[in-house]
Amino acid sequence: MAQNYSDLGIEIRSSRSTGNVNTLCPQCTPLHRTKAYSLSVNLDEQCGKCHRCGWTFGLAKNQLSYQPRPGEVAYHKPPMLSDKPETDKHIKWLMLRGITQEVINRYKITGGKSFFTQVNQEVDCIIFPYIKDLEHINTKYRSISDNKDLDKKFKTVSEAESALYGYDQIPQEENSTLHWCEGELDLLSMASVEVFNVVSVPNGAAEKRFD
Repeated sequence: MAQNYSDLGIEIRSSRSTGNVNTLCPQCTPLHRTKAYSLSVNLDEQCGKCHRCGWTFGLAKNQLSYQPRPGEVAYHKPPMLSDKPETDKHIKWLMLRGITQEVINRYKITGGKSFFTQVNQEVDCIIFPYIKDLEHINTKYRSISDNKDLDKKFKTVSEAESALYGYDQIPQEENSTLHWCEGELDLLSMASVEVFNVVSVPNGAAEKRFD
């Protein structure tokens, strides 16, 4: 039975004794080259969760499997995306809109085919992963087609968590202005001119009508 953090290979790199801290995950950090502080630890309850691999622990109850707390929403997890980021067709479509290869890589944009209920068929699409605290929590799909009836259809993963697109790319700078966009392509266009303190609302903006 684990008695303390070190028994689980967790190193708390903070002088704090209460609240939440982030540190390296002992389960997945050895598998990755980047040393991101993906393990969130609640010092008061002595439990935590890694937002990269999903590993959880609880010292008080010797609990190493995740169970939602009362009142906590158990969101659906999106399917894993392909390791192959995009095809030439999808790269060309993005670049024609001013999106650079660097930004495509930075935001992990992918391309492929997916079924859209609006048109009842599979269509080529751009795939936008939604990342929050290093965890892939949702995916948005945007159809692309020369056929206007098939183009510009959208969908997300049912019952997955909703969040701001670009959340994890916001620079950690004090007193910086955060820009808000209506869609993912607007955000990527700003990122392509090296404006990264920007987020996009997940479902677009409501139309404002004036009488």
